[in-house]
Amino acid sequence: MNAYKFLFHERPPAGSAAPAVGKIAQIVDWLNQSFLSTESDGTGGMTPKKMRVPMSPRLGTVGTVEPFRIKEPVLRYVVRACALPVEAGSEASELPREFPVLLVGADSALAKALRYALEQQGYSVRQLIPGTTTYRLDPQRVVVDLSAPAPVRAWRRLESAHAPIGALINLMGADYWADGGHVGKPVEGHGPIPPTRHLHDARALFLLLQVVEDDLMASAVHGGGRLLIVTRLDGRFGLARSRELDACSAGTLGVAKSAAREWPAVTVRCVDAAPDIMPEALAPRLLAELQGRGDAIEIGLTTEGRWNVDLHHEAAPRQTPIGLRLEPKAVLLVTGGAYGITAEIACALAAKYQPTLVLVGRSALPDEEDEMTRDIPAGKALQQVVLRQLRAMNPRVPVSQVMATTRNIIKERRIRANLAIMRGSGAQVEYHAIDVRDRTAFGELIDGIYRRYDRIDGVLHGAGVVNDRLIRDKTLRSFNTVFDTKVLPALLLAQKLQPKSLKFIAFFSSLAGRFGDVGQCDYSAANEVLNKLADSLSYSWPHVHALTINWGPWDADMVDDGLRRLYAARTIQPITLADGKRRFLSELERGASGEPELVITSSMRQIASLQARR
Repeated sequence: MNAYKFLFHERPPAGSAAPAVGKIAQIVDWLNQSFLSTESDGTGGMTPKKMRVPMSPRLGTVGTVEPFRIKEPVLRYVVRACALPVEAGSEASELPREFPVLLVGADSALAKALRYALEQQGYSVRQLIPGTTTYRLDPQRVVVDLSAPAPVRAWRRLESAHAPIGALINLMGADYWADGGHVGKPVEGHGPIPPTRHLHDARALFLLLQVVEDDLMASAVHGGGRLLIVTRLDGRFGLARSRELDACSAGTLGVAKSAAREWPAVTVRCVDAAPDIMPEALAPRLLAELQGRGDAIEIGLTTEGRWNVDLHHEAAPRQTPIGLRLEPKAVLLVTGGAYGITAEIACALAAKYQPTLVLVGRSALPDEEDEMTRDIPAGKALQQVVLRQLRAMNPRVPVSQVMATTRNIIKERRIRANLAIMRGSGAQVEYHAIDVRDRTAFGELIDGIYRRYDRIDGVLHGAGVVNDRLIRDKTLRSFNTVFDTKVLPALLLAQKLQPKSLKFIAFFSSLAGRFGDVGQCDYSAANEVLNKLADSLSYSWPHVHALTINWGPWDADMVDDGLRRLYAARTIQPITLADGKRRFLSELERGASGEPELVITSSMRQIASLQARR
């Protein structure tokens, strides 16, 4: 469960500035006031108080906390945009003028207006314009290839003679709308084609942040260190459900929110401006956000005022209203394979609906297990058998290879068992070993399903990988693998699915998408794209139940005893498999609500408290 290790990172060193945390502190206050009186929804009892435990992530400091003695409920939160009072503007904190401001994005009307506003206030502005090659237009403007590390580093060396950058303003997610661009038109019989103009913005921002981190940190000591990300979804981060969205531009939001967690001294602000605000009117409002020092990371701007993003707890009804029904033999496409959380959900779908399940995974379908290990239970006994087998071939076999082989045996057992459970429940099951990043192979599979069954009733997109590294240490290859595994198949699904026969499309996201995460700028970026794609499809396909669930940690196959002890030490209650499956089926049966972005987790009070402390 690397996706949740952000819960255990230490606080920043003493003296470093506290990062912006949005409304999280208010969530803590609300939960402290209401948690004990909240009526149980049947998933468990209440916990009376938070245990006092050390904050160190080292297992040696955890002590003898008994894991999960007190069961907490799994709660549901709806992500909404809330209007800020007029007086709730950010407290002004002027950016020192000795540090230049870097504007990133096309030389659009908005870029020109913002540059003029900055220069009128005495700031030195340098402009970086994305291109396919790198060359200088004039002393202040340079075109840079942002697709690879080498040209980005070359640009930074050219700029090394100047003072450290005091602020980076990213307009890559805003330039298209600013100059009157529009999203793709629908294709006959299909939904809207998700625009891909901004598909690579998150990657470009990641590469830039790698080379300007030291600058922002240095200028932060003197009052600088600002990172401002601008998108133009709808002025409410896509939560107004009023238009088709350029969801790919939201990837920069995930990168920025993760940067805020890694760089507590840097002030990070994500601003989503409504497309109908003219550049000349928007520029001074963006400058005000750049100079603000408020707590909120996410601020929306519309002609009506300012907005922020908040979580609203909604108690589950004692009996879920049936807004969506699936008939037996409904055709369901599931990405994420036959192992892990997605497979557990597929087992639940099989048991309830007896559908036709088309499973897609990276792993090849395993053969029968070797008879030498077939009857050996998981644990030390299995490890010893594997060790003897491998030593027979290589007496100096490393321990890591033994552990990896053992894990693979256990994983293949789980795959066989899951497929047997699904079929035993009455489902018809297909399994396809496909890399979902392969547009041709995955696209042919989708087309083939329509040819064979003439329909796809529902889609669960749970495929995803993580590879945790700080921004400064992460490689481009790693970023692309994590980001593309979630985003590319989601975009292809939105293009190829036929909404006329589709009943639901569900994306599996995580708390990393909602809050950002240390070491997971790529994963957070990918999940934010999925969140906004669900918002967009909810608008474009109103009769389809489009939803994205930002899950809290699960107590599933990938959680070992060490991580369980860490959770227990912080009274973080992972979602049990039974609770998680029940919650998903409940959300599915609700049907379309017009509010597709959800957070489902237990222990939100504790998680929010850990977030707020940073």
